[in-house]
Amino acid sequence: MNELLRKIPKVDELVRNPALAACMEQYGERAVTDTVRAELEALRRGILEGRVREAPDREMLLGQICGRAQRSSL
Repeated sequence: MNELLRKIPKVDELVRNPALAACMEQYGERAVTDTVRAELEALRRGILEGRVREAPDREMLLGQICGRAQRSSL
């Protein structure tokens, strides 16, 4: 479990990732940063509760973040 928790990327690492640039442009930096925090917290909670047994790959995580930001903007 601790190994998985250590694999969770930092908010800043994800926010600076070029893959989120278009998402930030469309939904705003604040909204996307808040979404990154929420997504990482959900991942952390899932690990601690035993629902997540492996860290998602970074590209998948970035896609989830942008999708969540889009849903939040509706």
